[in-house]
Amino acid sequence: MTRPVLSARARLSSAEENLRRTLDWVTRFDNKAAIVLGAATGMLGILATFAPPYAAWNVAMAAFAAPAIAALAVSLVFAYLGTYPRTAGPSRSLLYFGSIAARPYEEFRREFAGRDVALFLDDLLEQCHTNSQILAEKFARLRRAYVALFAAIVPWAVTIFLFRSQG
Repeated sequence: MTRPVLSARARLSSAEENLRRTLDWVTRFDNKAAIVLGAATGMLGILATFAPPYAAWNVAMAAFAAPAIAALAVSLVFAYLGTYPRTAGPSRSLLYFGSIAARPYEEFRREFAGRDVALFLDDLLEQCHTNSQILAEKFARLRRAYVALFAAIVPWAVTIFLFRSQG
């Protein structure tokens, strides 16, 4: 028994929907990364606000502040690395904004109008694959940012307590 093969239109439609879903995940990532960036930055700001002059620090303050600051810095670094634009892409794509912008409009229009279905499908699939690789990397970095942020909570809270009780 042979399995039915999708028509060219169905393959294009499916690939376009897959690319759309993949790009929707970019928005989800950006929303989550903004939370991490805001929380880590805010926590660092609160530490700085409550910190007494360095001459007034004791060993306990330094012992709790150092890991809190380090974990928050690690969280910020991973969030930054995840949000840093990765714009390398295929040079001949008719879907990737970088390669579209690199050619004159008339050349883009002519190539787009003359693109056959198989090449267009390949372009769509390459975009799905490339964006999926980028997203997998972004979410791996976001997970690390979350872990570092979570690891900072206890030493951060103790440091705030120590800073506040010092005065």
